[in-house]
Amino acid sequence: MKQLFFHLVPVLAFGLVLAACDNDSDEWTQPYEFAWSYGAESQFSVGKPATFTDLSLGVETREWSFEDATPATSTDPEPSVVFNSKGIKTVTLTIHFLNGQVQSESFDIEVFYPLSARIKALELTPKGCIRLDTPVSFGLTEVEGNPTSYQWTFEGGTPSSSTDPAPVVTWTSANKNGARISCRLTRADDGMTTTVEQTFIVGNYPMLHPIPEKDYDPWRFELSSIGKWTLWNTTTSADDLTTNTSIVSGGADGSKQALKVTLKPGVIYQLFTRDNWVCNAQLVAGQKYEVSFWQKTDAAEGSLIVLTGIYNNLPSWSWNEYLQVLASDHWSIYFPDIPFEEQVEEMFGIWSNIEYPLTETITLPASPELMPSAEWKQVRFEFTATSAKYESLLNTYPQFALLSAGSADVNWYLDDIQINLIEQYFGKNLPR
Repeated sequence: MKQLFFHLVPVLAFGLVLAACDNDSDEWTQPYEFAWSYGAESQFSVGKPATFTDLSLGVETREWSFEDATPATSTDPEPSVVFNSKGIKTVTLTIHFLNGQVQSESFDIEVFYPLSARIKALELTPKGCIRLDTPVSFGLTEVEGNPTSYQWTFEGGTPSSSTDPAPVVTWTSANKNGARISCRLTRADDGMTTTVEQTFIVGNYPMLHPIPEKDYDPWRFELSSIGKWTLWNTTTSADDLTTNTSIVSGGADGSKQALKVTLKPGVIYQLFTRDNWVCNAQLVAGQKYEVSFWQKTDAAEGSLIVLTGIYNNLPSWSWNEYLQVLASDHWSIYFPDIPFEEQVEEMFGIWSNIEYPLTETITLPASPELMPSAEWKQVRFEFTATSAKYESLLNTYPQFALLSAGSADVNWYLDDIQINLIEQYFGKNLPR
């Protein structure tokens, strides 16, 4: 756990430097303030870098001094030093302010011998995922500093905690965002502690990857934008996304938000993310996957038909603006491991309990109906990626077809769409 130590000392400044604005009645006064901070991973360790930060205002020059450290002095605003021995060490910061004042402060820190490790796990899949209902053996590797006790925590696991050096834990619920595993190490002779942690995906490996920093999370609908979805009105041949969809609060499975789609009676709509391929899945023909999503509706029972399918399509014109910025020079510069190949649309399959037959590659969920109900319900299918033309399917996405048989507008709600790789074999490997 990273700790941050902050110290601020106001300076009684005399003869303040004034900078006049264009308007003589408005003046800006140079602030003067003595402040510093430092952070460390739990405690300072012999031979490990430690960073200090001068946060003072109105500084002309500064000088740090570090007892028994390399370097011993520095004029940098944020020096990084290594302490050479264990014990209480004195750090001094001296500031020369622009107004001619000088202020100096010293503070002590305690330096310990190193204590560190990495978490390892066995029985993982080749992608490094934890399989459901499968015991996983945990331990430590690259251990330094002779820890004497251990306090493990396992998010969503059973048991949820342990003091065993090598605990065995099982998960019964998937976590595609990753379960946090941590171990707090303690050394008895000097009380040194440190916490190591790692996150593991629980369940099948996710193939749909959001880019939150670009407001691209089109599968969970937790951000302000729903991404590059299209709601195609087959009657008017127009995209009704802007007028007929919105992000609403109260998502499935305890999530904050979901997508609401308003459907007019007798109109077939198609909802898909074909042009959002930078977030879409990249699949391999012949491998097995699962698709799942949550849905509900306020339509009368049995009056709303929902079909869902998995498609692959990568026309040259489908790049969205984010991808165009990345690949404006040449595709291979930014995606060297994924050679661009224009791919015409292919449909792996489309499923419904009403109009389309189920193929032998699909495993029905416990409740086979795709018809939505008034309560959130998760739908899940397994499928094998197939293609008569391509081995690598570069832009794979779900598509929904919707038809309301009622006499008035109805709402359909969608949340947490997943396309996940179903790995076939165990791999006894260390985390990546």
